[in-house]
Amino acid sequence: MSERRAILRGASVSLVLQVAGLGLGYLGTAVLVRAMRPAEFGVYGFMLSLVTVLVLPAQFGVPTLVIRETAAGRQTGDYAAAKGLLLRSNQFALAAGLLLGLGTLALAAFLPMLRPNLPVLILALATLPLLALTAIRGAALRGLGQVIAGQWPDVALKPALVLVFVALATPAAVPKLTALCLLFGVVLPPAAMSSTLAMALNLIATAIAFLVGLVLLWRAMPDELRRASPRFDSRRWIASAIPLGVGGGIAVLNVQIAVLLMGALSRPPEEIGIYRVVAQTAMLAALGYTAVIATLSPRFAAAQVAGDRAGLQRAASLGAVLSTAVCLPFALFFLAFGGPFLGLVFRPEAAVGGPTLAVLGLAHLFNAAMGCSAAMLNMSGHERDFTISCAVGLVLQTVLALALIPAFGLMGAAIASAVGVVAPNLLLWRYAHLRLGVESAIWGWGRKISGPPL
Repeated sequence: MSERRAILRGASVSLVLQVAGLGLGYLGTAVLVRAMRPAEFGVYGFMLSLVTVLVLPAQFGVPTLVIRETAAGRQTGDYAAAKGLLLRSNQFALAAGLLLGLGTLALAAFLPMLRPNLPVLILALATLPLLALTAIRGAALRGLGQVIAGQWPDVALKPALVLVFVALATPAAVPKLTALCLLFGVVLPPAAMSSTLAMALNLIATAIAFLVGLVLLWRAMPDELRRASPRFDSRRWIASAIPLGVGGGIAVLNVQIAVLLMGALSRPPEEIGIYRVVAQTAMLAALGYTAVIATLSPRFAAAQVAGDRAGLQRAASLGAVLSTAVCLPFALFFLAFGGPFLGLVFRPEAAVGGPTLAVLGLAHLFNAAMGCSAAMLNMSGHERDFTISCAVGLVLQTVLALALIPAFGLMGAAIASAVGVVAPNLLLWRYAHLRLGVESAIWGWGRKISGPPL
């Protein structure tokens, strides 16, 4: 199979998986919105965003490092460092997740947004170690070339479980399920779910997905990796993990900071809930980019080890085209029908988020068109450039959010988030030119690379 066909096949399967997973997650959110009061859903959404941010220091760039080291070991046949890193990273993730959870719980008494919702917080924090360990397990599978196995337990299985659990807990929120149950004489409870119950169901789904992924990793390990004596290169790992962790954390903060600042600025829980729904809907436009990154990251690492600049350019160009092709229809749909779509899928009052959805959709389109420069830099050892770019985006977004959210609410948050996407992409695109001599953006399609190898 040719390189292009292999990339297309991997990206296509990954895209199908991403679509299925996001679709299931979207259905689960729609059912939750209908089954919960707006204020309860706002609390639930805030806690999810909080945990998404807290898990960053619990993994601190290690998953990206695991992909890189495992892919390099697979390329060269030297699995000793990969095995050592896998052992150390799991130990670190477990300890860091537990300490962060306990520390946040101790601080809850002093934070007004957390204190009244302590049961929800405890359940949310219980997912921290699981999420950190899950990220490392998925990274190891992707580094071993098992891109699909490295994704589907978290991308598809977990949201499917959440959807099933929510539907069973509040079946009156799903009219067809209600009708089916009545047919068999089963009386259903009213469609009312608390944020505490919703978070408990999320915790159970996370635990099941983690265990399934663990089994997949054990089965996917080659004999060479099982038999290898672990080699620990802690100094080099720490030197790489720090900028990767800072950069990755900043990148996730760029996504979640708007929700967190809305809570810190005491915006109404209903408004926070609507913005989270809008942000999750906008992620539909990022499906192609996410699928391409999952497929190409190990290839970028292997090209770096082999010194294959031409192969890196081919993969980057194809990734940019595929990402943009998938993103464009969603961005156009959000521009034309975003408000009515939100009102139809969720509550009618969610339709006010239509303009916000259009802004976020255009930001994702820009991200797709600029290509996979972040993954290329991380996989080739230029993680500091990634960190600097993401930091610039976060600072700009935070300043704009603090200035715009009090005056413009949802739209202020969306504009700040869009700037947080555009600014780092421009810097990353430039760094890919300088460090790798590669054109990552969509207009690099067909470009021929000449010059010395990497």
